[in-house]
Amino acid sequence: MKKFSNVAPKSLIRKDFDHLNTTVHLIVNDKVKPLILIQSIEGHAHEGHSVFRGEKFPNTCMEDIVLALNMDVDVIKRERQKLIDDIREWFLSLKEEDLDNRKPLLNSFGEPLLGITIFENMQVSVKSAVFGYVLAGLMDDIEYRKKAEAKYKVNIGGGDIYIVDRTKMEELKITGDMLAKEENEKNIEEYKRNGLIVSSDRVLPGSNVIVSHYIRHKKGPGLSDDAALLSAGFLSIFKKRDVSALIGAFLADSVDTLDKFSDRIVELGQDEELAFELISKFKQFDLREDLLLKFIYLASIPEDMKGNVPDSSMRHFLQKDEKVKISELESHISFLRGEEVPSIILAFQEVPSHKFYNYYNNRLKELGI
Repeated sequence: MKKFSNVAPKSLIRKDFDHLNTTVHLIVNDKVKPLILIQSIEGHAHEGHSVFRGEKFPNTCMEDIVLALNMDVDVIKRERQKLIDDIREWFLSLKEEDLDNRKPLLNSFGEPLLGITIFENMQVSVKSAVFGYVLAGLMDDIEYRKKAEAKYKVNIGGGDIYIVDRTKMEELKITGDMLAKEENEKNIEEYKRNGLIVSSDRVLPGSNVIVSHYIRHKKGPGLSDDAALLSAGFLSIFKKRDVSALIGAFLADSVDTLDKFSDRIVELGQDEELAFELISKFKQFDLREDLLLKFIYLASIPEDMKGNVPDSSMRHFLQKDEKVKISELESHISFLRGEEVPSIILAFQEVPSHKFYNYYNNRLKELGI
């Protein structure tokens, strides 16, 4: 494997994985757990968190992490893709007559989607789950975001995943931080011309040279995935406080996460691709634009609240709080239902859940919901 600069040492990657594996308890089975934890290591290496103790390695990519852990890059990509494919099959196997039914959150082998233990005995309203999925699957669409910014006069930062050539990054002296944190929207075409951004057919099995990389288009607060899940439930056109819509949104968010290191590369992202497939299959889910823009606005993080609104990763949603023994996903479901729920710490931002729920209730009141 080729060596690159500013990549985390294998010893620290292994140490971080061991630390996560022993201290983090997820509501998933043992097979799925490492597929989620490896993505946390990438974030830790980039930002100098956890065992990296302030030392940043911004050019670390998922391939480096998987290889350092003596795992097979292509096998891990396939296993993460299988989790996505289970979700795709769950939705795309639906027929029109299924929409008014409830359906277990199980794959074709009778296993819970994403290996999530609370899904073993959970059924959801099919039409509500599709509704939630479509909302969350489209929330990263650049054009919809721009329309939401214009309508609600907010600033929403963000970017997208591209296939990049790491040898070109070094040749052009472009670091991972420059791509992930600076505004690059005007540079995208130039990056394509000079060979930094390449087509997906350049990806080679097991290679750590041509990789997926997040490139920021625009600076500013992004969207809170926590607020997005709640918004799917509160904006549901089928039921007030719709848990099934929240679950659908969570499944879309999970596809978005897993897609960043998977076996299948789709230009729009597999989460958005499936959203459009569902709209094509079931015309009633070609949702009103004003509803989607309201959803994006509710998920957006105000400028003066940056750092104080949680934006949970898939790992954080599924991590069990050691004191009260519930996960963030379960906490959000209970809040949506209007149940009393003990306060837990949310996301990397470490926001107490009761503060977040108070903030979110005020957002709902602002829109008259």
